[in-house]
Amino acid sequence: MTLNELMRHAASAYPDGGIEDCWDIHAGTPIANPDPGDTLALFIVREIADTYDADATDSAQVQTVINALNRASNEIERVASVMQNLTLPALRQRQTHNTKRKESSHAGRRN
Repeated sequence: MTLNELMRHAASAYPDGGIEDCWDIHAGTPIANPDPGDTLALFIVREIADTYDADATDSAQVQTVINALNRASNEIERVASVMQNLTLPALRQRQTHNTKRKESSHAGRRN
């Protein structure tokens, strides 16, 4: 399988033409100065290109891409989890504070 074939498969799954913004499917080459707007698409293109081995079997090439993307996905999940843990206590505290404020303002109206 060629590198361009792998990119075509990635492009068929990635939304909004993000892969094609980083990889010229017709020429089979990276775009020299891709728009940095979709950094995830750029990351995927670079992972596929960096791990590509022209001498590997099709199956090995695909598995290498899967492994690289799974590693990245796991790393993203870990970072997201840490961020979620950072924000949840603050959100809970804010919600508790707002609830207490509403309760005290309602209590003041009853008097």
